[in-house]
Amino acid sequence: MASSKRASDEAAEPLPERERDCLIVGGGPAGLTAAVYLARFRRDALVIDAGEPRAALIPTSRNCPGFPDGIRGPDLLRAMRAHADRFGVAVLDGTVTRLAIDETSRETRFLAAWRPQDGGAERRAAARTVLLATGVVDIEPRLVRLERAIREGYVRHCPICDGYEVIGRRIGVIGFGSGGVEEALFVRTYSADVTLLTLGEPMGLDDDSRRRLEAAGVGIVEEPIVEIEIDEGKISCLQTEQPQPDLGRGGAGCDRGDRDSPVATAQRLLNGLFGDEDGSIGGGGSGIRTHGTV
Repeated sequence: MASSKRASDEAAEPLPERERDCLIVGGGPAGLTAAVYLARFRRDALVIDAGEPRAALIPTSRNCPGFPDGIRGPDLLRAMRAHADRFGVAVLDGTVTRLAIDETSRETRFLAAWRPQDGGAERRAAARTVLLATGVVDIEPRLVRLERAIREGYVRHCPICDGYEVIGRRIGVIGFGSGGVEEALFVRTYSADVTLLTLGEPMGLDDDSRRRLEAAGVGIVEEPIVEIEIDEGKISCLQTEQPQPDLGRGGAGCDRGDRDSPVATAQRLLNGLFGDEDGSIGGGGSGIRTHGTV
């Protein structure tokens, strides 16, 4: 949403299409679910979607009822659009740039300006109610190859959605401070092998928080990560700027060829965090959970 204002000078602008019962801003799972319900309540709903749904990043979700074998985020969105279309909901591709209350109307009425995704002229929409289903934007961690890692499911954003898939595996949680502590302790319910990665941010823990992490067996690495290595369908190595002390699992350095580079001399982070005890790559795969404060 670019801006919101009260409409005192809207009369000079082009007239909107017919007034709708509800304008839904955002065509992700939440917006499309609302659209289906409103249509089945015999309400006239319009969805305007900017085409950047967070759900499109999901490689496979097994957390969606009705899909026990999982469904890809883009496939879920297409199915939900088709569902809304079945009940006559218009889903338009574009970005809402302004939203205002129509002061010329005796009843509550919203006026929206939106720009079609195809680059056409700005258009208008009017509705008695507005539902903001714009979702959230993740604050992504500073990691190389992050987009690929998210797309292929190695880095995941939601332990509630994906924690079940990494039960008993080695898990890195990206976060720091009190939020990182709580996130790591929650993920600890899925695995006995959890490490909190702060990416160089200071933890700033009080004694009680440190005791809780130690009691749960959660390790902490505060060194920035400069590389993610993906090999044979798993994260095989995370590289730090500086070698890490031995954390008790007997690791080895990541061989990058150029042994004089910082990446080549860095030790295998957590001594095989995502591998077997001897540092080789084991079966099952692992994941990194990101905490939104990073």
